[in-house]
Amino acid sequence: MRFSTKIFVCIPLFLIALPCSAYLDPGSGNALVALLVSLSGAIVFFFKTVFYKVKKCLRGESSEIQENVHISGISLFSEGKNYWLTYKPIVEELTRREIPFNYYTVDMEDPALTIDHPLMESKFLGEGQAGLTRLQGIRAKILLTTTPNIGTNGFPLKRPKNVTKLVHIWHSVCDTSFYHKGALDHYDVALTVADWVEDNIRIIEKARNLKKKEVLAVGLPYFDELLKKVKTEKVTLQKSNKKVVLIAPSWGNKNCLKLYGTDFVSELISLGYKIIIRPHPQSLKVEQGFLSVLKDKFSDSSVEFDFDVDGARSLNRSDLLISDNSSIRFDFAFLYKKPVMTLKIPPASLESYEAIYLPKLWEEEITQKIGICLTLKEKDRIAEFVEKALQLNTEVIENIGRESISYLGQSSIRIVDWIEKVSKN
Repeated sequence: MRFSTKIFVCIPLFLIALPCSAYLDPGSGNALVALLVSLSGAIVFFFKTVFYKVKKCLRGESSEIQENVHISGISLFSEGKNYWLTYKPIVEELTRREIPFNYYTVDMEDPALTIDHPLMESKFLGEGQAGLTRLQGIRAKILLTTTPNIGTNGFPLKRPKNVTKLVHIWHSVCDTSFYHKGALDHYDVALTVADWVEDNIRIIEKARNLKKKEVLAVGLPYFDELLKKVKTEKVTLQKSNKKVVLIAPSWGNKNCLKLYGTDFVSELISLGYKIIIRPHPQSLKVEQGFLSVLKDKFSDSSVEFDFDVDGARSLNRSDLLISDNSSIRFDFAFLYKKPVMTLKIPPASLESYEAIYLPKLWEEEITQKIGICLTLKEKDRIAEFVEKALQLNTEVIENIGRESISYLGQSSIRIVDWIEKVSKN
């Protein structure tokens, strides 16, 4: 009888359950079993690794496992699809100039993973800490990322040892005021939104005796993408005399609808305004209960909820934006040249931010110029100030936008010019 036939005949014996006098202690017994299982798995993995190494050696291949290590001159790292508008024009410019590069992401839904191009190698590193740990193993001359805090104490991602130049690219209209302390201390290059940002970077470097990093104004790649949409997009609005107010809060403790309440929304509806509520993308992940209550409360046809990844349609339709400290205020003001109402969220303390070193805050100065700024003491007067905000001079807002963002429409070109220059040197 063949061995396989014997096994087949014996299978029914394994299905018969017989009484067995045995006892497994729920504490130490389970721990012992878990230890044995883990030890067995480790032994199997060890011999499996040795087997494949020997197999590669016999074939004449390198025995070094490079699963988590990629060697490239240029690499981009993204935290996810929400940052794609920043990377998209850079990716397009790199491929247009036929420059090979790697693209790493920790988001399976990142649009970059769908691109099939011989010069672009996209790789999903894994989610959470596992993905960040793999990133630490990459080798690159240039690693460009929108992520601040790499290498900072307490941040889960250390600076990759085999990266020659760690580069931070801006993804919003701001300076480093509300970056956490040390957010850019381990970076070699800062590609900023405009020349005015460099002054604050130098103040911080001097205050902490840091080595001077290279600072270059390049503009905002994502802003250039949005600018294209503004010029080409035609939104058909319903025939109505109602003014449209867009409410776009941040999430967590900075959510203005949590701090200021929603009574002003009801008041605006009663005054005849059309309301669009656009929650922060992070709210969809961590504040679903709050959003559910919000949708139940404002189920009226005068209120519309916008959950699209691309908020261009809502921004284009609106006459006024109400937000908190979110950078969407500057997108709205500078792209659409319309006024903004800021509901200030007082920081618990500036001690943990780079702002503590700065004599003045750019954001606070600009907020006053692009619209009306209110505090908690004035929360009962929000509806009253909406009408005043709608009368503001939009020409002033347009001029401030030109001063705040450099190289409009040319950002990705300037970035890749710098990449080419550094790569050749």
